[in-house]
Amino acid sequence: MNSTLFFVSKRHRWIVAFVLWLLCLVVSLPSSAAEAISTPLTVKVGAYDNYPKIFLDNTGKYAGIFPDILSAVAKRQGWKLEYVSGTWPECMKRLESGKIDIMVDVAYSKKRAAKFDFNDESVFMNWGAIYTRADLDVATLTELQGLRIAVMKGSIHTSGKGGIKGLLKRFDVKPAKFIEVASYKDVFQMLDMEQADAGVVNRIYGVVFEGHYNVGKTSIIFNPINLHFAFPKKGKLTKELKSAIDKDLIELKREKNSSYYRSLEKYLTIGPPMTPIVSTKDGTERIALTEEEEAWVRAHPVVRFAVDPEFVPYEFLGANGEFGGIASDYVRLVSKRLGIKFERVTDLSWDDAVKEAREKNIDAFPCVGKTGKRMEFLRYSRPYTQYNRIVVTRTNAPFITGLSDIADLKIAVQENTSHEGYLLENTAIRPVGYKTLRDALESVSRGDTDAMVGNLAAVAYWIRTLDLTNLKVAAPAGESQSNLYFAVRKDWPELVLMINKALLSITPEEGQAIMQRWVGLEFKTGLDPIVVKKYAINIAIGGSLLLLIIFAWTYNLKKEVAKRREVEARLRYSNELKGMLTKISTDFVSLPYQRINTAMQGAMQRIGQVLQANTVYLLRVDSSGVLYCAEMWKEGTKGGSSTCEDHGLELVQTPWRKEKIMNGEMIIIPSVAALEPGEESAKTWLEGKHIGSLFETPLSYEGNIVGLLGISSSKDGVKWDDVETAFMQLTGQVFTNAFKRQNFEQALQENAKALRIANDRLQELDHLKSMFIASMSHELRTPLNSIIGFTGIMIKGMSGELNDVQKSQLGRVYQSSKHLLALITDVIDISKIESGRVDVFIEPFSLSEVIQEAVTVVEPAREKKGLALQVNMNGEILMKTDRKRVLQCLLNFLSNSIKYTEKGTVTLSVVRQDSQVEIEVKDTGIGIEEKDMPRLFEPFERMESHLKVKAGGTGLGLYLTKKLVSEMLHGEVFMHSKPGQGSTFGMRIPIDLNNFSKNNDNNAGKDL
Repeated sequence: MNSTLFFVSKRHRWIVAFVLWLLCLVVSLPSSAAEAISTPLTVKVGAYDNYPKIFLDNTGKYAGIFPDILSAVAKRQGWKLEYVSGTWPECMKRLESGKIDIMVDVAYSKKRAAKFDFNDESVFMNWGAIYTRADLDVATLTELQGLRIAVMKGSIHTSGKGGIKGLLKRFDVKPAKFIEVASYKDVFQMLDMEQADAGVVNRIYGVVFEGHYNVGKTSIIFNPINLHFAFPKKGKLTKELKSAIDKDLIELKREKNSSYYRSLEKYLTIGPPMTPIVSTKDGTERIALTEEEEAWVRAHPVVRFAVDPEFVPYEFLGANGEFGGIASDYVRLVSKRLGIKFERVTDLSWDDAVKEAREKNIDAFPCVGKTGKRMEFLRYSRPYTQYNRIVVTRTNAPFITGLSDIADLKIAVQENTSHEGYLLENTAIRPVGYKTLRDALESVSRGDTDAMVGNLAAVAYWIRTLDLTNLKVAAPAGESQSNLYFAVRKDWPELVLMINKALLSITPEEGQAIMQRWVGLEFKTGLDPIVVKKYAINIAIGGSLLLLIIFAWTYNLKKEVAKRREVEARLRYSNELKGMLTKISTDFVSLPYQRINTAMQGAMQRIGQVLQANTVYLLRVDSSGVLYCAEMWKEGTKGGSSTCEDHGLELVQTPWRKEKIMNGEMIIIPSVAALEPGEESAKTWLEGKHIGSLFETPLSYEGNIVGLLGISSSKDGVKWDDVETAFMQLTGQVFTNAFKRQNFEQALQENAKALRIANDRLQELDHLKSMFIASMSHELRTPLNSIIGFTGIMIKGMSGELNDVQKSQLGRVYQSSKHLLALITDVIDISKIESGRVDVFIEPFSLSEVIQEAVTVVEPAREKKGLALQVNMNGEILMKTDRKRVLQCLLNFLSNSIKYTEKGTVTLSVVRQDSQVEIEVKDTGIGIEEKDMPRLFEPFERMESHLKVKAGGTGLGLYLTKKLVSEMLHGEVFMHSKPGQGSTFGMRIPIDLNNFSKNNDNNAGKDL
């Protein structure tokens, strides 16, 4: 008897050791299925308002270029995106503290890199742009001297090495002050309200919104930067998110019809959005206002306005005193769209109306021009129509070409008009003021004054109405066209912004209809036919003198035309450079990395031809910090291409050039012959290379100098100004990004190849593992079943009576063998599921029968612990799924609850939810700490507690249950628990697995 017992124990120990070794092998192999059934990863994204890169759309959801890209990546990765709103500084603080996982639209800098991690693949390039007040003309950086400059706080275009503050400091330009605001929208609003003279925005925001505000655009651009996604330093998700975004972003850029390109086209080519119009409950069409604006409207339901009664056709009073003209229709539309009542103050002359506005007894004027005096007490909307300012004289007056010809004459003007302000602020003329336009015209007709300055349309109307045949339109006054605006009392800036919204909601068709309605007046400039006949003899006599005047005027006109042509040519040239930059940038974004070098040669050739250069070259810095020539184009060589050696090693190694480039300085030499005396070595070297002009700009990547882009010409005196400078900087950055992408994709290809080889090997090992487990299952189970069977016979005394010690020892063998058999069964089930070798057997059955069977099986364990077991189920549920697996999951949940509950109740509840059934098991056991919950469904994980040894178990039950529910029953498991209060485990599974499979087949391939 003792020898038999010893033999059994020894064999038992061998089997246990073998199974443990087998389990170690299983655990060491990867399990993609475990990852597949994990809950979706929630990613918190920082969000602020910066259309079109990111903004809240009309539905209250975040949209724009960055959200579109993130949505595409999240769909591929199975993420759930959660946007956290705030201002730009608030979002950056949250990113630094780790309260968000990703921040969009972040430009790289060394300072930021110390706080955050950045993804490698840039989203796209952007740069800073300078805008001004509408009445200010700025062409160069030096003209910003002494101006008030509005900037966005925290923007890379504000501070840092490439920001406007540092840029102006390097050029020794000292503005009056920098006004820091929260957003680019605030920058444009300050320019519109003339609270700042110049402002800095990024070029995308400027292109989209410059038409929404009364601002001036300059040709000054600076600080080309790449925009990335940013992540918290050492964030728990940073490595995973960064890798996934880089991988998917590269793939999106390769696919020409991907969401990446669709988003860029959608937001960068269709122009700025119009103010949205919504319908109210009473059917009125209104524009969407903010809560603050709605509150302002409630506090100011009526706006009092006054008009110029003679400003035909823009605004006037009809025969019965009714308000008419272009402005009347705009007032009606603005009032309707804002829900504000505009009430006209009657019985006021224009002069009196202006005086009342100064005292704030008048709130607004619907149609006025700008003057310096008016801006002391009025704010202006964006312009909505234009007019022509002209000079009127008598028909017998001498020929004039403009205001300069009447500077010494007596000039009439209507008082308190923009014409009066224009003359006072822009000329030496001190006009004679008249109460009305009619009085001013009649003064010229009578000869009291020599000329009159006014608006063409209104003047034409009154000349015809009053039959003033001795008057003529003699010449333009100032600009060809001037703007007309709504003007509002200065302490109501909110109303100006709302009026701008309303004006932007007016469609081009509505504006055209208004103009066609009111601009129906006929007027022909020149001399009246009767007057021509009357003065024909006088004109003939003075013909010679007139011809001399005409020749002089023609000469001046030719000079003006030549100047205009020069400006137009420069504008076309600037547009050509912008177009070329756009094409180069677009080409390199979608180009396969194998074709980058070839495409660069073509781009260099176009650059050389447009910028009048004989040679274009790109130098790069190697790992040891030495400059070397990477690409070159040289005029006259075959196909234009040239090897770098053609320019000589001296091109790369010249010390005086290298030092400047590595310090981030540009080298611009328009004339080698004109170099200063202290630069003989440079002059000698350049002349030896037959270089007459040289332009080189450093290239940077992530704050480090990585090379230079240069052009040289054999011509001396080639000038390259701000336009070429910006173009070269941006083009060089495109080239740098292309090379970086080339290196990155080459490395990615090599890594992908290595990963494919490793994956093939892992699949092979996984297959071997599955085969081994399947082949060993019979060999493991057969001896165990024998041990269990014979041990049971011996315990019952069928082989002879046993003493108490022997029964105790055999009992332990019996229980350990059953535990080992359950362990082997679970391992084999898991292995079969992972290898896809488990068949699902679908059959109809009653759920209540399965529940009763499960309750019966756990009944001994429940009675032994004295626990209550309660079943809550309303009505019968007939299911069509795998009965065996449903029972197996139920038993795992019930046995687990009984194991870890010392007293109280275990409750099993069943609830039908449409096409699913929810089954949960709730206990009053020890509960689980929140920190331990993520490990519950992992293999061989058991929670630490005083019941751990007492309860027993393999640590595979919940892991196997989750696999069965998700991969075979196509459902999901759930749990929640509190320490000391118990736990709840459950599952939601389809009632009919056949219908679930059909629905999945029908939806396969659809873009849901």
